[in-house]
Amino acid sequence: MHAITIINGQSMRFEVFDPVPTGTELTTTEGDHVLFEGIDDAGLLLCSGKVDGQISAYFPHDLLLPANPEAENRRACVAAAADAVGVLQEAEEAIHRTFFVGGAPQDVGYAAHHVARVELACQRLRAAIGNDLVSAARVSLLSMNNQIQEGHHAEG
Repeated sequence: MHAITIINGQSMRFEVFDPVPTGTELTTTEGDHVLFEGIDDAGLLLCSGKVDGQISAYFPHDLLLPANPEAENRRACVAAAADAVGVLQEAEEAIHRTFFVGGAPQDVGYAAHHVARVELACQRLRAAIGNDLVSAARVSLLSMNNQIQEGHHAEG
């Protein structure tokens, strides 16, 4: 089970993928044992307490899942990707406002801040995916770009 956070303006919800089966025992980050019951409309995880049976809603990151290294790696990739997408969305808005709406000169610093956040998010995503895979993809893209450029020069 893994989740991504979706932020739209002032609202936040979670998209949960591959949920554990109902009745699976999970542990909260505070050490309480709960049983998974389902997911509400906002993507919060509904769990019943093992002691009192009371159902409570939890953020996905407030529950520890049973150990599964493959799932942990997948979660790390999904979390890094979700973070990168969120950062890109915020950066797009900041850069658009600065350069296309006519922001003040000091807004360039604001745009630069967002560019730096994008770079950091991309570094985390690169680490989660694997440096070798990303490097191979980059070499492939550079090769394609060179072929396109050579084609343009041959036409000109």
